[in-house]
Amino acid sequence: MRLLDQPNVVPFKNCFYSTTEKNKVYLNIVLEYIPETVYRVSRHYSRRTQHIPILYTQLYTYQICRALNYIHSVIGVCHRDIKPQNLLSIVLYNNLRS
Repeated sequence: MRLLDQPNVVPFKNCFYSTTEKNKVYLNIVLEYIPETVYRVSRHYSRRTQHIPILYTQLYTYQICRALNYIHSVIGVCHRDIKPQNLLSIVLYNNLRS
């Protein structure tokens, strides 16, 4: 994870293990904070009964494919649980804040 250095992959900060009361061990991964998700952007436009602009849709699609290609081919990381709530958005964050 420390080797990930690609513009469409959220930067890795740290990791640590934690244990539950039932002695299950979990690996916790700390990533750079990104305040916006694709889900929130989608909800933003939906509440205004508008469509997400096609350019943003194309940018998201490109960035998702580029990031997945990188993590699969360069470092062999497998992904899971890809959904809008887990996809972080840098592209639209500045536009939605205003």
